[in-house]
Amino acid sequence: ILPVVIVFIVCIIQIYTLTRPNSPARETYKHVTITILVISVLFVVCNSMLSLLVILPFFYMHFFMTEEQVTDFNESGFFHWVGPVCGTLFPLLNGAFNPVIIVYRCRELRGIFRSRMRRISGMMGDVSLATRE
Repeated sequence: ILPVVIVFIVCIIQIYTLTRPNSPARETYKHVTITILVISVLFVVCNSMLSLLVILPFFYMHFFMTEEQVTDFNESGFFHWVGPVCGTLFPLLNGAFNPVIIVYRCRELRGIFRSRMRRISGMMGDVSLATRE
């Protein structure tokens, strides 16, 4: 949770820097700051979701359920799969979307990506024509 809190505080500072009038960073580094902010928000969302999905049922179970319901809930195996599944899924989503955000936000990388995709699709077209003959 500590990394999420630190990144959240940095996000607030970034938003303050972007919205402050007459800020030197506002014009010069606006595009980079927005990209870092988007990546930071993605990090906060992905890493806090895991904590919420583990912590919220735990508190609900102890404050709003009877002993019988708690026993049934524990026997259902919810905590046996939610931790490993979410512990893998959310960091995977974070890691998968980071390059997409960076390529989308950087004009030069976007151009390189498009040219490579055109080259790959051209090669795939050549392969499909060769297999038809």
